[in-house]
Amino acid sequence: MLAAPPAQAACSGPGGRLHALGTGAWWIEAASGDSNASNRGATANLWAVRQGRALWLVGGAGTPVLARQATCLLREAGAGRVTDVILPWPHAELTLGAKAFEGARLWAHADTAEAMRQRCPRCVERMAQRLGVAASDLGDDPIPRPTQLLRGAQGRVGPFDWWRLQRADETAVLALRWRGHALWSAHGLAWGDGPPDLRDGDALHLARSLDQLQAAMPGTARVLPEQGPWMAPAQLRAQRDEMRRLVDAVDAALRRGDLVTDTPPPAWAGGHPRQSLNWQRTWSQREAVVF
Repeated sequence: MLAAPPAQAACSGPGGRLHALGTGAWWIEAASGDSNASNRGATANLWAVRQGRALWLVGGAGTPVLARQATCLLREAGAGRVTDVILPWPHAELTLGAKAFEGARLWAHADTAEAMRQRCPRCVERMAQRLGVAASDLGDDPIPRPTQLLRGAQGRVGPFDWWRLQRADETAVLALRWRGHALWSAHGLAWGDGPPDLRDGDALHLARSLDQLQAAMPGTARVLPEQGPWMAPAQLRAQRDEMRRLVDAVDAALRRGDLVTDTPPPAWAGGHPRQSLNWQRTWSQREAVVF
């Protein structure tokens, strides 16, 4: 299903590899883990879909340097020029390169645009800290200002159907389906390389949103997550169940009188680095609820 075109070398840089998805669609594979000076912030999958003479890109890349590399990769693969960029949630690695897609219209849900207005100055600072010696990749003013706003709970834009879902009380995300195809995206909701990242998120909101998303799709669907390879609906259900088990385990620990400094149960103490972070994040949220 996936094939890397031969143009990669002409557009070499810090970003991921570009893969063709049959005819008219491509994805740029992200690195796993946090942004740093080595991966230069290329830690969120990007998805491009052609509609007539337009090329729609889901995700705006993490820096202008990454956006320019994505532009090169897509051009050399025959996809054309990016005309429209959808920012699926207010996350630095999906937004801070968007302005570098010259002439492209920037789309976001109105709730996401408002969250970006409030948070982006701080998220630029945090991204620069993560990038370290590569912080200059951000340029002088990377904050995008979407002018094409989506409103409501569900709708259509370009070649996509979209759903507004929740990552947390204060954070909306857009899940997208390529209309007429079995390909979806779930940035900010699903991770294909391990457990979801709950920083700035909420396990119960994530579980409910994953439930809504997989209930709307056929069993043959394939879903592009924030990081990692394409996922099946069964994998979304597994992540939903994992989020619910996490909340149950934290609640049980709180009722036993455990301390946040105690070692979490084995299922949350080891394995993937995000496990222990998710335990701590969920603990801080559930403490007030349980008591």
